[in-house]
Amino acid sequence: MKKVLLLTSLLCVLLLSQVAFAADNSTLPSLLHKPVQKIGVVIIGSADVKTPDFLDAITDTLSPSKAEEKKYVLISGTEVQGKYQKYWADKSFLDEQPLTKDAALDFVKYSDYDKVLFILIKDPVVDKAERGLGLLWGEETVSRAAIEVKAYLADENSIIKTVDVSKEDNSATSDLRAKRSAFKKDMKEIASEAKPYFYKNPSEN
Repeated sequence: MKKVLLLTSLLCVLLLSQVAFAADNSTLPSLLHKPVQKIGVVIIGSADVKTPDFLDAITDTLSPSKAEEKKYVLISGTEVQGKYQKYWADKSFLDEQPLTKDAALDFVKYSDYDKVLFILIKDPVVDKAERGLGLLWGEETVSRAAIEVKAYLADENSIIKTVDVSKEDNSATSDLRAKRSAFKKDMKEIASEAKPYFYKNPSEN
């Protein structure tokens, strides 16, 4: 009889411990699961660098891959640019003001995005040169564009990542093609350095 009671007690203890373990582990997915991060992208520069060509380069290089789709979503283009203009208008400025650290952090709070990547694009520098095509074909004019870009990734508390890059490229077709190609190179480097921080927690940076 004592053995039966002992076995029964042991079974009860084991059962209760399993129930407690299951209850504890039921909270693990919610603790381990990270919410999808909303990443806004703001272009800061002249109207010449806010054209569809530049916006497409940003989307092409910064959009999440299949493996990253559950980690972050990218918001860029008219929605973010309009929100950035409204941010300054709400502060009684008719035009965008120079970006400061305080303004960057404040805009993240204002925007309701988890993080914002500010892309400061200096006006492209375009030089032209003649390139020989051989005795039969003469010469052609080649445009060489250089574009310097500074990128700042911020959340509402700090600047998480900065990237400073300057690339150039040539085109025998047009200045626009040379500028577009140079900027695409800039964005590829920025993406390689900044994207991992899109979905990291600040403590992991």
